[in-house]
Amino acid sequence: MQTLLMAVGGILLLVGWIWIVIHAFKNGKILWGLVSLFIPFGAFVYCFVGGPGSKPAVVYLVGMALYLVGMYAFN
Repeated sequence: MQTLLMAVGGILLLVGWIWIVIHAFKNGKILWGLVSLFIPFGAFVYCFVGGPGSKPAVVYLVGMALYLVGMYAFN
């Protein structure tokens, strides 16, 4: 169960992060694109400062929650 939660959470984290980075570059915000690409949690900050809205942020946060639950709850 732990491995499944961590795997699903990791996949959702990756999908949400890629979605946010693509959105940042697509909207002509090159600086935010680079920040979300190279700085840890930069994509998370971009979502709340002026980013893509709720869908990518929700995917990212659900992935993070699942990963953390899988990592800590079953130890």
